[in-house]
Amino acid sequence: MTGNDLDETLFTLYQHDFIMNKVAVLKGIVDNHTSVLDIIQENSGLEFTDEDALISGLKAEIHFSKYHALETMFAITFALLKQPNDVWLWLSTYSFSTFNKMVADVSRSGISSVSGKNNFDTIQSIFFKNCPTDFLEQERTKKAIYKICNIMVLCAKELTYKSEYNSYKHGLRIIAGSLRVKAAANDDEPEGKILSEVPGFVYLDTRDKEHALLVSKSYSYEKSYNIVRLCWHLTSLMIEQRKIESNRNVDAGIETIDFSEIMLGNYFENL
Repeated sequence: MTGNDLDETLFTLYQHDFIMNKVAVLKGIVDNHTSVLDIIQENSGLEFTDEDALISGLKAEIHFSKYHALETMFAITFALLKQPNDVWLWLSTYSFSTFNKMVADVSRSGISSVSGKNNFDTIQSIFFKNCPTDFLEQERTKKAIYKICNIMVLCAKELTYKSEYNSYKHGLRIIAGSLRVKAAANDDEPEGKILSEVPGFVYLDTRDKEHALLVSKSYSYEKSYNIVRLCWHLTSLMIEQRKIESNRNVDAGIETIDFSEIMLGNYFENL
Protein backbone atom coordinates (compact mmCIF):
# COMPACT_ATOMS: atom_id res chain seq x y z
CA MET A 1 0.00 0.00 0.00
CA THR A 2 1.17 3.56 -0.69
CA GLY A 3 1.29 6.25 1.95
CA ASN A 4 -1.96 7.71 0.67
CA ASP A 5 -3.66 4.31 0.81
CA LEU A 6 -2.46 3.76 4.38
CA ASP A 7 -3.65 7.20 5.46
CA GLU A 8 -7.05 6.69 3.84
CA THR A 9 -7.35 3.45 5.84
CA LEU A 10 -6.31 5.27 9.02
CA PHE A 11 -8.73 8.15 8.61
CA THR A 12 -11.57 5.82 7.65
CA LEU A 13 -11.21 3.17 10.38
CA TYR A 14 -9.33 4.85 13.26
CA GLN A 15 -11.41 4.88 16.48
CA HIS A 16 -10.64 8.47 17.37
CA ASP A 17 -13.71 8.62 19.64
CA PHE A 18 -12.58 5.76 21.92
CA ILE A 19 -11.08 7.99 24.63
CA MET A 20 -14.16 10.22 24.56
CA ASN A 21 -16.49 7.24 24.90
CA LYS A 22 -14.37 5.77 27.70
CA VAL A 23 -14.43 8.91 29.85
CA ALA A 24 -18.15 9.41 29.14
CA VAL A 25 -18.80 5.92 30.55
CA LEU A 26 -16.52 6.58 33.54
CA LYS A 27 -18.18 9.92 34.27
CA GLY A 28 -21.58 8.24 34.04
CA ILE A 29 -20.48 5.74 36.68
CA VAL A 30 -18.98 8.45 38.92
CA ASP A 31 -22.04 10.69 38.71
CA ASN A 32 -24.50 7.83 39.26
CA HIS A 33 -22.38 5.45 41.32
CA THR A 34 -24.98 4.75 44.01
CA SER A 35 -27.14 2.78 41.60
CA VAL A 36 -24.56 1.76 38.98
CA LEU A 37 -22.17 0.03 41.37
CA ASP A 38 -25.01 -2.07 42.78
CA ILE A 39 -25.84 -3.31 39.27
CA ILE A 40 -22.18 -4.10 38.53
CA GLN A 41 -21.75 -6.00 41.78
CA GLU A 42 -24.91 -8.01 41.18
CA ASN A 43 -23.92 -8.98 37.63
CA SER A 44 -20.19 -9.53 38.14
CA GLY A 45 -20.04 -11.27 41.49
CA LEU A 46 -17.57 -8.65 42.73
CA GLU A 47 -17.85 -6.85 46.04
CA PHE A 48 -16.60 -3.28 46.23
CA THR A 49 -15.50 -3.05 49.85
CA ASP A 50 -14.33 0.58 49.56
CA GLU A 51 -16.58 2.45 47.17
CA ASP A 52 -15.01 5.82 48.00
CA ALA A 53 -11.59 4.57 46.93
CA LEU A 54 -13.08 3.10 43.75
CA ILE A 55 -14.78 6.37 42.80
CA SER A 56 -11.57 8.31 43.55
CA GLY A 57 -9.75 5.98 41.18
CA LEU A 58 -12.32 6.47 38.44
CA LYS A 59 -12.12 10.25 38.81
CA ALA A 60 -8.34 9.99 38.49
CA GLU A 61 -8.75 7.83 35.38
CA ILE A 62 -10.91 10.57 33.80
CA HIS A 63 -8.31 13.16 34.73
CA PHE A 64 -5.36 11.25 33.33
CA SER A 65 -7.23 10.34 30.16
CA LYS A 66 -6.97 14.06 29.46
CA TYR A 67 -3.26 13.62 28.79
CA HIS A 68 -3.89 10.68 26.48
CA ALA A 69 -6.40 12.75 24.51
CA LEU A 70 -3.97 15.68 24.31
CA GLU A 71 -1.16 13.42 23.10
CA THR A 72 -3.41 11.97 20.41
CA MET A 73 -4.59 15.36 19.20
CA PHE A 74 -1.09 16.83 19.04
CA ALA A 75 0.43 13.74 17.43
CA ILE A 76 -2.06 13.87 14.54
CA THR A 77 -1.55 17.65 14.26
CA PHE A 78 2.23 17.30 14.03
CA ALA A 79 1.96 14.40 11.59
CA LEU A 80 -0.21 16.50 9.26
CA LEU A 81 2.38 19.28 9.42
CA LYS A 82 5.56 17.22 9.20
CA GLN A 83 4.57 14.32 6.93
CA PRO A 84 1.15 15.09 5.42
CA ASN A 85 1.42 12.44 2.70
CA ASP A 86 2.38 9.63 5.08
CA VAL A 87 0.63 10.45 8.35
CA TRP A 88 0.36 6.92 9.74
CA LEU A 89 4.08 6.32 9.25
CA TRP A 90 4.96 9.51 11.13
CA LEU A 91 2.59 8.56 13.95
CA SER A 92 4.25 5.15 14.21
CA THR A 93 7.88 6.33 14.17
CA TYR A 94 8.19 9.73 15.86
CA SER A 95 10.42 10.03 18.93
CA PHE A 96 9.14 11.21 22.29
CA SER A 97 11.96 13.75 22.56
CA THR A 98 10.94 15.32 19.22
CA PHE A 99 7.28 15.29 20.20
CA ASN A 100 7.91 16.81 23.63
CA LYS A 101 10.06 19.59 22.14
CA MET A 102 7.34 20.51 19.65
CA VAL A 103 4.72 20.59 22.41
CA ALA A 104 6.99 22.86 24.48
CA ASP A 105 7.52 25.13 21.45
CA VAL A 106 3.75 25.40 20.88
CA SER A 107 3.21 26.25 24.56
CA ARG A 108 5.60 29.21 24.19
CA SER A 109 5.02 30.49 20.66
CA GLY A 110 1.91 28.84 19.22
CA ILE A 111 1.52 26.32 16.43
CA SER A 112 3.55 28.54 14.07
CA SER A 113 6.68 27.35 15.88
CA VAL A 114 6.13 23.92 14.34
CA SER A 115 4.66 24.83 10.96
CA GLY A 116 6.82 27.76 9.93
CA LYS A 117 3.67 29.65 8.90
CA ASN A 118 1.60 32.07 10.97
CA ASN A 119 -0.78 30.64 13.55
CA PHE A 120 -3.98 31.57 11.69
CA ASP A 121 -2.99 29.97 8.37
CA THR A 122 -1.68 26.89 10.15
CA ILE A 123 -4.89 26.32 12.09
CA GLN A 124 -6.97 26.84 8.95
CA SER A 125 -4.88 24.32 7.00
CA ILE A 126 -5.07 21.70 9.75
CA PHE A 127 -8.68 21.91 10.88
CA PHE A 128 -10.56 23.59 8.00
CA LYS A 129 -8.49 22.56 4.99
CA ASN A 130 -11.34 21.43 2.74
CA CYS A 131 -14.13 23.69 3.91
CA PRO A 132 -15.99 25.85 1.35
CA THR A 133 -14.54 29.31 0.68
CA ASP A 134 -17.71 31.11 1.75
CA PHE A 135 -17.55 29.31 5.11
CA LEU A 136 -13.89 30.26 5.63
CA GLU A 137 -14.62 33.91 4.87
CA GLN A 138 -17.30 34.20 7.54
CA GLU A 139 -16.39 36.34 10.54
CA ARG A 140 -17.53 33.59 12.91
CA THR A 141 -15.14 31.13 11.25
CA LYS A 142 -12.25 33.56 11.59
CA LYS A 143 -13.07 34.05 15.29
CA ALA A 144 -13.17 30.27 15.72
CA ILE A 145 -9.74 29.92 14.11
CA TYR A 146 -8.26 32.57 16.40
CA LYS A 147 -9.85 30.82 19.40
CA ILE A 148 -8.32 27.48 18.32
CA CYS A 149 -4.94 29.23 18.10
CA ASN A 150 -5.29 30.08 21.80
CA ILE A 151 -6.66 26.64 22.65
CA MET A 152 -3.62 24.93 21.11
CA VAL A 153 -1.28 26.99 23.30
CA LEU A 154 -3.29 26.20 26.43
CA CYS A 155 -3.47 22.51 25.52
CA ALA A 156 0.29 22.45 25.00
CA LYS A 157 0.81 23.99 28.43
CA GLU A 158 -1.39 21.25 29.92
CA LEU A 159 0.81 18.62 28.26
CA THR A 160 4.17 20.21 29.09
CA TYR A 161 3.99 19.48 32.80
CA LYS A 162 3.01 15.84 33.11
CA SER A 163 5.16 14.27 35.82
CA GLU A 164 2.01 13.02 37.53
CA TYR A 165 0.80 11.49 34.25
CA ASN A 166 4.04 9.52 33.89
CA SER A 167 3.63 8.29 37.45
CA TYR A 168 0.08 7.21 36.70
CA LYS A 169 0.56 5.45 33.38
CA HIS A 170 3.73 3.62 34.40
CA GLY A 171 2.45 1.39 37.18
CA LEU A 172 -0.03 3.57 39.10
CA ARG A 173 2.68 5.24 41.16
CA ILE A 174 0.21 7.69 42.68
CA ILE A 175 -2.11 7.70 45.65
CA ALA A 176 -5.56 8.87 44.58
CA GLY A 177 -8.14 10.27 46.98
CA SER A 178 -9.27 13.66 48.25
CA LEU A 179 -7.39 16.72 49.46
CA ARG A 180 -8.95 18.51 52.43
CA VAL A 181 -8.58 22.02 53.80
CA LYS A 182 -9.16 22.16 57.57
CA ALA A 183 -9.58 24.99 60.04
CA ALA A 184 -7.23 25.10 63.03
CA ALA A 185 -8.26 22.67 65.74
CA ASN A 186 -9.72 23.92 69.02
CA ASP A 187 -11.04 22.36 72.23
CA ASP A 188 -14.48 21.62 70.75
CA GLU A 189 -13.11 20.23 67.47
CA PRO A 190 -9.79 18.58 68.28
CA GLU A 191 -9.37 17.29 64.73
CA GLY A 192 -10.31 20.55 63.05
CA LYS A 193 -13.20 21.39 60.78
CA ILE A 194 -13.11 20.46 57.10
CA LEU A 195 -13.63 23.64 55.06
CA SER A 196 -13.39 22.06 51.62
CA GLU A 197 -12.63 18.73 49.99
CA VAL A 198 -11.63 18.17 46.34
CA PRO A 199 -10.34 15.23 44.28
CA GLY A 200 -6.57 14.94 44.45
CA PHE A 201 -3.59 12.65 44.43
CA VAL A 202 -0.06 12.36 45.77
CA TYR A 203 2.96 11.35 43.69
CA LEU A 204 6.76 11.45 43.90
CA ASP A 205 8.49 14.05 41.74
CA THR A 206 11.84 12.46 40.84
CA ARG A 207 13.33 15.02 38.46
CA ASP A 208 16.03 15.43 41.11
CA LYS A 209 16.61 11.86 42.27
CA GLU A 210 18.77 13.00 45.17
CA HIS A 211 16.01 15.21 46.51
CA ALA A 212 12.75 13.59 45.37
CA LEU A 213 9.69 15.52 46.49
CA LEU A 214 6.33 14.24 47.65
CA VAL A 215 3.80 16.33 45.71
CA SER A 216 0.08 16.67 46.35
CA LYS A 217 -2.15 18.05 43.62
CA SER A 218 -5.85 18.77 43.35
CA TYR A 219 -7.76 18.59 40.10
CA SER A 220 -11.22 18.92 38.58
CA TYR A 221 -12.29 15.75 36.84
CA GLU A 222 -15.12 17.75 35.23
CA LYS A 223 -12.63 20.10 33.55
CA SER A 224 -10.46 17.15 32.55
CA TYR A 225 -13.55 15.60 30.98
CA ASN A 226 -14.20 18.85 29.12
CA ILE A 227 -10.65 18.86 27.73
CA VAL A 228 -11.14 15.31 26.47
CA ARG A 229 -14.30 16.49 24.69
CA LEU A 230 -12.40 19.45 23.24
CA CYS A 231 -9.60 17.21 21.94
CA TRP A 232 -12.22 14.87 20.50
CA HIS A 233 -13.84 17.72 18.58
CA LEU A 234 -10.47 18.91 17.24
CA THR A 235 -9.31 15.42 16.32
CA SER A 236 -12.64 14.77 14.61
CA LEU A 237 -12.21 17.92 12.55
CA MET A 238 -8.78 16.83 11.33
CA ILE A 239 -9.95 13.35 10.41
CA GLU A 240 -13.21 14.40 8.76
CA GLN A 241 -11.39 16.98 6.65
CA ARG A 242 -9.02 14.27 5.38
CA LYS A 243 -11.96 11.99 4.60
CA ILE A 244 -13.35 14.77 2.44
CA GLU A 245 -9.98 15.08 0.75
CA SER A 246 -9.64 11.36 0.05
CA ASN A 247 -13.10 11.32 -1.48
CA ARG A 248 -12.11 14.28 -3.68
CA ASN A 249 -15.23 16.10 -2.47
CA VAL A 250 -13.53 19.39 -1.68
CA ASP A 251 -16.78 21.40 -1.62
CA ALA A 252 -18.23 19.46 1.32
CA GLY A 253 -18.41 20.84 4.82
CA ILE A 254 -18.77 19.23 8.22
CA GLU A 255 -20.65 20.06 11.37
CA THR A 256 -18.74 20.99 14.48
CA ILE A 257 -19.08 23.04 17.65
CA ASP A 258 -18.72 26.82 17.52
CA PHE A 259 -15.19 27.18 18.88
CA SER A 260 -15.55 30.96 19.03
CA GLU A 261 -18.15 30.55 21.81
CA ILE A 262 -16.01 28.33 24.04
CA MET A 263 -15.47 29.66 27.58
CA LEU A 264 -11.87 28.66 28.24
CA GLY A 265 -12.32 28.82 32.01
CA ASN A 266 -14.60 25.77 31.80
CA TYR A 267 -11.70 23.74 30.40
CA PHE A 268 -8.41 24.98 31.83
CA GLU A 269 -7.86 25.22 35.56
CA ASN A 270 -5.20 27.93 35.54
CA LEU A 271 -7.37 30.63 33.93
